[in-house]
Amino acid sequence: MKVYSECVKLAKNHDRKVVVIEFLEFLAENGYVVAQYHKRHNYDELLSAGVSNDSLAHQFLEIDEKKLEQERRKIVDDLQNGK
Repeated sequence: MKVYSECVKLAKNHDRKVVVIEFLEFLAENGYVVAQYHKRHNYDELLSAGVSNDSLAHQFLEIDEKKLEQERRKIVDDLQNGK
C-alpha cells in the first residue's frame, strides 16, 4: 500500500486545521487581518499577507502544499489507472 505522507498528515490534523481556520475567520469577522512587513525603500510597510486561511493552516501544521497537491494528483492518477 502506498503512503502519501502529506495526505496522512492532513488527515491526522483535520480537527486542528478546522480550529485554526475558525480562528482566522473570527479574526476577519472582527476586522483583523493577517499582515506582514515588506521592505519599502528605507522603511518597512505593514501590508495584508494575502494568504488564504487554508494556506495559513497548512503552514501552521507544517504541511507542504506542493507535495500535498502532487500526492492528490498521484492518487487520482492511480485510481484512474486501476492501481
